[in-house]
Amino acid sequence: MRPAYPAGDRHAPGGDGKVLFEAHCGYCHLAGGMGSNLITKQQVMMGHAPDQGLLANRSDLTADYVKAVVRNGKGAMPIQTRVDITDAELDAVARYLGKAG
Repeated sequence: MRPAYPAGDRHAPGGDGKVLFEAHCGYCHLAGGMGSNLITKQQVMMGHAPDQGLLANRSDLTADYVKAVVRNGKGAMPIQTRVDITDAELDAVARYLGKAG
């Protein structure tokens, strides 16, 4: 189940990337979500540990890559519009997940 969505202005910069990731992306990308299951399968097939199926555990993602996938979709992931996740929210999520720089 998704955590409660944070209150406040969705267009204001500086949101908590972890909270926004869990609220916007958690349905598919937290443990047990379809996105995590598909990514785990891909990661294991490439010889990586299963925990790399959780995006929050990855260290190879860049903020730009996260933004590109969110806005353009990839595989089973549909495009996420600026109504689904605002640019300010996406910036926070991308900073949270983009550990590779």
